[in-house]
Amino acid sequence: MRWLGAGPILVLLLGSAPLAVLTLASLARIGQVSQELPATDGFSRSGEILLLPPDRLAGDEGLSRALAERDLFAGGVPGATDESPEPVFFRSLRGDWDRWCGVRQLVDDVLQLERRVAKADRRGLEQAAEEVRRLVSASGKRGPAHDSRLIRALARRERAIQDRIHRLRDIESAKRLIVDAGAAADRQEHGRAIEIYDEILARFSGVLEPAELADLRARREDAQFRRDGLALFDQVRSADDIARKRRLLKDFLAKYANPVYRSTAAIEQARGELLAVEAEALRLERNRAAERPIEMLARYDIKPLPDGLRAAAEIARTYPTDTVRARLQDRVRTWLARALPARELTEPVGLEEAELADGQVLRGYFAATRDPGGRINGYKCYRSAEERKSPTAAVGRYAAAEFRRPPGVTVPRDCVLRYEQARRAALTQPDRQAHWTALAATCETLDAELSAYRRLPGSSREPLSFAAEGRLARALLHPVPWSQIEEVWAR
Repeated sequence: MRWLGAGPILVLLLGSAPLAVLTLASLARIGQVSQELPATDGFSRSGEILLLPPDRLAGDEGLSRALAERDLFAGGVPGATDESPEPVFFRSLRGDWDRWCGVRQLVDDVLQLERRVAKADRRGLEQAAEEVRRLVSASGKRGPAHDSRLIRALARRERAIQDRIHRLRDIESAKRLIVDAGAAADRQEHGRAIEIYDEILARFSGVLEPAELADLRARREDAQFRRDGLALFDQVRSADDIARKRRLLKDFLAKYANPVYRSTAAIEQARGELLAVEAEALRLERNRAAERPIEMLARYDIKPLPDGLRAAAEIARTYPTDTVRARLQDRVRTWLARALPARELTEPVGLEEAELADGQVLRGYFAATRDPGGRINGYKCYRSAEERKSPTAAVGRYAAAEFRRPPGVTVPRDCVLRYEQARRAALTQPDRQAHWTALAATCETLDAELSAYRRLPGSSREPLSFAAEGRLARALLHPVPWSQIEEVWAR
């Protein structure tokens, strides 16, 4: 880009030369200047230098001959010849010619300066400013007319260069700060990056290009977005109030609804957390709403099945949260435990039982007898554990070969133990059909074994039956009650 201020300076320089000399020089030198510099506003054609008509030179034969013989563009001064003395007017022309040569040198200097300025960096512009000051000094020494106007023009020229120098310095400072801001962002120091970007925009908006400013604003917004994202998740984690968590997340997503951020990790995380918070808020609301219906289940405690189970399933369907289901499961498990009570026997815990070969059931406290080789060869049967430990009377011995079933746990106690095992599995995982099927089958088997056992002489007559438990287990496996259990356990 050429410096438009050079045009007025050259006009001042050319205007300082005598009209007669400029008439001749305009054929070459001024034509060259017009090609080097852009047109200058306000330079009217009435002020252009015109060629002198021939009749203006016809009255002075000496001047005409001198101008015709002299190469004015060689830079020399026209002088007198042998045939012609040097009149006063020719001496005046010689003086004007000297001044013209000075002006022409200044023109050359200005043109060379402009070529350097067009591509100069800051250091080159500083050198150009020095050159302008030199031209100011030179213009005074060469003494063209209108010196004061030329000096003022050159001074304005220097100020323009200084303005450009300051602009370049500002641009350099801005670019250094841009690098610093980028480094801060890379270190995750987003707050520091924002401060630097704000400083750049405040100080250097007038020297940066619109595209650069737009990029800076985008970078600042990105740093702000990242800083807000980090702060957001810290605030959400520390917030105890679910409403505050939801407000923080919604405000963040609304602030950064720009499509630029749509697929970023922070936005996706915020959306995910908002969904979780919304779900948590809904869960808490359902938990509160289910409080009263769960309390109303107490009216079914005496007779929980089937009406209580149906009511529990309806609550689970209406308020499907883990908390509600956990409370309902505890309630239903309590109902089932009452409907399937643990069994207690009246017989002593250490009492044993054996069956002889003839079918006789022998109940008591047995002590094994051994042969010299240490093998069991029979049993003694005592009436109590204390008598077995410290016998006070002799008892008979039964040979080992007489036992169809050797002494061990009584049949009633074995039935109770097997029932408890099946019962415990069903109550631990009430939502598993296999456990209820096993419990029903166990109860039916136990009742059959007890019925056969009671037909033997000497067997226990303690009342013991598992028929009701077996029927309950079978009833729960029917489609309607089983679907209600599945609803409570969310299967």
